[in-house]
Amino acid sequence: MNRLNWLFPLFFALFVFGLSESQAITVTNLSCNGRTNPLGIATNDLSFGWTSVTNARGVVQSAYQIRVGTTAGGADVWDSGLVSSNRQTDITLPAGILLTPAKRYYWQVRVRDGSAVLSDWSEAAWFETGLLTSADWAGADWITRPVQSPDLTQWSNYTATVVFTLQSQAFGVFLRSSTDGQNAYMWQINVTGGNPILKPHMRVNGTYTVLSTVNLASFGFSNARLTGTTNTIQVVVSGTNITTKLNGITVDTRSDTTFARGVVGFRTFSPEAGCVYQVQVVKAGGGTLIAPNFSLGEN
Repeated sequence: MNRLNWLFPLFFALFVFGLSESQAITVTNLSCNGRTNPLGIATNDLSFGWTSVTNARGVVQSAYQIRVGTTAGGADVWDSGLVSSNRQTDITLPAGILLTPAKRYYWQVRVRDGSAVLSDWSEAAWFETGLLTSADWAGADWITRPVQSPDLTQWSNYTATVVFTLQSQAFGVFLRSSTDGQNAYMWQINVTGGNPILKPHMRVNGTYTVLSTVNLASFGFSNARLTGTTNTIQVVVSGTNITTKLNGITVDTRSDTTFARGVVGFRTFSPEAGCVYQVQVVKAGGGTLIAPNFSLGEN
């Protein structure tokens, strides 16, 4: 063989090798539910997507394969097998596959081109499932700063001022409440009827009793005025006397001997809803019991 004939197969081999390298498809930009490595996702609507990249022209995806596992590169949760399709978005996890709450799963994709050449597996991506049912939250606690138990001897006579928005139906304030909320007065602003009303309640061992109803329309209030707007309720408890002001207007004065001391709290019950912006409780004779700054995470 002469030198030219010897070199030609080498050049041809190099050309073919370079061509196959440039035409190889790379799978990248993996997304789950439209996000990269998402946290806290639900499992009833899980979908995958990716991008197939190549330097060559006319190269198409003819099939894909997805694997999902509890470890990177694993397929112990699901292996789709090769699926003949050019789709690269909205590939859903079969409904029969049950995922564990609060767990990280890994997944990868590889594709086949129109010449039946398989790509390498993509780099592993992941997603983490959220807490999917109310039972998953069992034993969970709110994350907040440490709070000392209140000295109830200080919570006898005081003025409680609350700035709030009634968002839906009703909003309630606990007064002279036990720390578990089972025994307390509960003053409720209610807009479910034709006129807004103040409904003073008493709660004994978890059971509510309505003490009376006060028609707030007689003081110039309407359901529209009290819903979705910022309002202030102020309640003074002094001995057996309880005086209530709404936006500076005295709307109720009464006496009751059931509870002599206790803390302040809030109450809504779905579909009732309200938002508290500011709360301050000041002892009779001076001295602040609570005045949290909610913007700093105090509560």
